[in-house]
Amino acid sequence: ASPSVPYLLKGLESLGIDPKDVQNIIVTHIHLDHSGGVGLFLEHCPKAKVFVHPRGKRHLQDPSRLIASAKTVYGEEQF
Repeated sequence: ASPSVPYLLKGLESLGIDPKDVQNIIVTHIHLDHSGGVGLFLEHCPKAKVFVHPRGKRHLQDPSRLIASAKTVYGEEQF
């Protein structure tokens, strides 16, 4: 689960934008607190295409290394 997704959806709603109309999502960098919810967000934006730097693509496809790294910093209970 990503705590950011409800805020993103609420922000779109406040702007009068239907998530189904979102066409592009640009990931500027790969940190769990910034891009970790993109997969969940995509469930609400079926037409969207995600743009990410080629080196970040593998982390979006399989975030397990990012999660493992974050667990060492924040602890298991955060996940």
